Amino acid sequence: MKNKKHSFVTRHWSFVIARALLLALILIFAPKIPAQETNRYTKVADQVVKLVNAGDSSAIEKLFNDAMRQALPLEKATPFFKGLTAQFGKIQKLDAPVRKGGWTVFLAHCERGFLDMSLALDRDDKISGLNFTPRAAPAGAAPGKSADRYTKMANQLVELINTGNYAGVQTNFNKKMDAALPLDKSSTFFSELTQQMGKIQKLGERRFADGAMVFPVKCEKGALDMQLVLDSRGLIAGLNFTPQAGSSDAAPGKHQTELSLPFKGRWLVFWGGDTKELNHHHDIPAQKFAFDLLGVDEKGETHRGDGTKNEDYFCFGREILAPADGVVVEAIDGVRDNTPGSMNPYCLVGNCVVIQHRTNEFSVLAHFQRGSVAVKTGDQVKRGQLLGKCGNSGNSSEPHLHYHLQHSPVFQDALGIKILFQNLSVTKEGQAKTKMNSPVKGDTISPE
Repeated sequence: MKNKKHSFVTRHWSFVIARALLLALILIFAPKIPAQETNRYTKVADQVVKLVNAGDSSAIEKLFNDAMRQALPLEKATPFFKGLTAQFGKIQKLDAPVRKGGWTVFLAHCERGFLDMSLALDRDDKISGLNFTPRAAPAGAAPGKSADRYTKMANQLVELINTGNYAGVQTNFNKKMDAALPLDKSSTFFSELTQQMGKIQKLGERRFADGAMVFPVKCEKGALDMQLVLDSRGLIAGLNFTPQAGSSDAAPGKHQTELSLPFKGRWLVFWGGDTKELNHHHDIPAQKFAFDLLGVDEKGETHRGDGTKNEDYFCFGREILAPADGVVVEAIDGVRDNTPGSMNPYCLVGNCVVIQHRTNEFSVLAHFQRGSVAVKTGDQVKRGQLLGKCGNSGNSSEPHLHYHLQHSPVFQDALGIKILFQNLSVTKEGQAKTKMNSPVKGDTISPE
């Protein structure tokens, strides 16, 4: 997706943080700026801080150049800056700028953490690039009350999970979290977590990453990272458990199941490939080789008109097919489709189908249209069988299909497997490619 940001997803999909509002918004349209011009950056940076704190997204938009406004229109900028402030509070001060990789970077001290604000300006001092990335507290900085409340909540969670008091965990959820992960689902998740990993024995030193406070967790049967986000009232707005590096069994080097494209017609690979530059899923173990796919017309366009309605998009309502034979191990339906430009980070995958092909091969297809999922858990499916229709549910900014292959049905334990399709036709910039069975960003693909 153009601005969709996937994060780790649990088996029950729902209790993940609004990372899409916090991950880097990297939009570069400007040449490098000489170091002697830093003062003009400081002036613009101070304006941005004032407007972000005031919640005046329309005024921030006036600081953008034309390319930046097109890349981040007001309807997307408003929820982004609102989410940023909700997570970190107001920006209290900026440190002196430094140059990093062509950007001018200011360390922003916020009420609830620290951010690197990276800025690029064009020759008219208009913003051509803007990026906010969370970072750990600098050496010598006081952790503040925010870190203390996170530690208190983390210790409380450990006690409640270890004693099986899942209702007690639930009382610490805010309203959105409680709605996204009701007690019946959270009880199942925490029960399975304890069964797989044993009781939590110890919390390690906290760190800040990707908009969450992260606590290394030592369990009886392994190690996890607990990612925690609290709202302004100190209630849990996001909770996620992921395996620590090296704690999962290796995924197979290649899959044995022959996989076909899960659709008909022409589709654009918006994200896909083996590097972070080609694939923004790359740093998420389960989704390392994931694809985000948008249906296109004969001209290569993804939508008609202004793209403000789901029905404007050529892939919305297109049939999604089983890529190979298997058994459905998860089938989620009933999640509302988003309005383009608005995302639902509390149920990342939205409506979704997971198919087990072999012991360690699971296809994950996400963001189906609400009410369209045509299979249920336990169903045997055949290659090419209808699974549902392409939609815009979950953490999705516009209609598209997310597809990846992983080695486990449990997302927090899973590792991604590179996908090699059979009978694939690939073109890029109008030129046909040969001997290509794993397309990359920018390719237009269709079944042969």
